[in-house]
Amino acid sequence: MRRLIAFGCSYTEGIGLNKEETWPDVLANKLNLECINNGTSGASNKQILHNVLNFNFSPDDIVIILWTFHSRHCIISQDEIKQIGPWQVTNSEDKTQIVAQNPHDYYHNLYDWFDSLYINYTYYNLAFYFLKNTVFKQLQLTTGPENISPDFTWNKVYFDKIFLNEIRLMYPLANDNLHPGKLAHNHFVNLVYKKIIL
Repeated sequence: MRRLIAFGCSYTEGIGLNKEETWPDVLANKLNLECINNGTSGASNKQILHNVLNFNFSPDDIVIILWTFHSRHCIISQDEIKQIGPWQVTNSEDKTQIVAQNPHDYYHNLYDWFDSLYINYTYYNLAFYFLKNTVFKQLQLTTGPENISPDFTWNKVYFDKIFLNEIRLMYPLANDNLHPGKLAHNHFVNLVYKKIIL
């Protein structure tokens, strides 16, 4: 059976939803494809790219990447991926999200909005060229319009205006009261489906 392979962050993983309610599963069912959901909660675009580059694709796969917020970062070592994001906590009560010693230092000393956008567009283009002759079809989307670039002359990735982060606000949220709910995922699927079948 042909496969739909999805990459992204928690919006793709479907935090707060049952597996069959997530956009990758709903879309795969609509297309009569096997679904492989590689959404990773808290992932940065660097980590999403890492997941794409290290996946074993087949030539007839359909791949959809829902890139996340470009303010996220990670450090990839041989043994683990340390996520760095603005959501991280630093108090001693909740250590589940603490993966970097001090994310404040990263955002205060190293992070620049334009630089981050530039780096992320290199990730998008690397994924595009990597998948171009590897899979049957690819579609790259981003969570919201804040991730869209000024005109980089070298860019070959142009996002359709299908933003799950905006759709999320139109419907009840998922069980965690933060992530897109079932109706938002369904709305997103209806828009993406039209792009896939063209």
